[in-house]
Amino acid sequence: MLILGGGGHATSVIDVMKGGGGDLLGYTDLIDYGNICGIPYLGDDCVIEQEFPDADLIIGVIYTDTVKDLSLRYQLIDRYRYKFNFPVIVSKTSILADDVIIEEGSVVMHRVVIGPHVSMGAYTLINTAAVIEHDCRIADHVVVSSGAVVGGGVVIGKKSFVGLGAVVIDGVNIGDDCIIGAGALVTTSIPDGMIAMGVPAKIKPR
Repeated sequence: MLILGGGGHATSVIDVMKGGGGDLLGYTDLIDYGNICGIPYLGDDCVIEQEFPDADLIIGVIYTDTVKDLSLRYQLIDRYRYKFNFPVIVSKTSILADDVIIEEGSVVMHRVVIGPHVSMGAYTLINTAAVIEHDCRIADHVVVSSGAVVGGGVVIGKKSFVGLGAVVIDGVNIGDDCIIGAGALVTTSIPDGMIAMGVPAKIKPR
């Protein structure tokens, strides 16, 4: 397996994978960060297809700046998704109901709790200590940040971002391409392309 990206998220993914099986060959990036948790730098992304055409890939990139720009993550997935396999990674410290459905390329970090009848689309990321309650539907490319709590029956649309410690109450629908700010309390459904911030959350266009 190879990790694309050498920043903080890559470090966290490597930590999750320790002792979890699979052979981490190294990571690629435009920048050489040296060894990360004992995992070597292999070069820029050109080496992936040239030297490791049969490797499984893991995206080690979330966003590239403080306004939660996820575009680099999307670009990397689109570039490689039809040529390589993207495994599902789930921390051994997390608790998942038996019937949780997780599609390819998704990552569940340490101490996450996911309840029954939850479905997660492809390339989603559920970060440390987040809680996803029963009967939630999470679309492709969603990021749920550390400590967020998503109540039962919530729907989160594709490419939406839920910030650190945010709370989404039961039954709320969050549209596509939305941003939920850190610490926000979301009590009403949110249309596509909106930002929700505050307690209770106020909604405005992105």
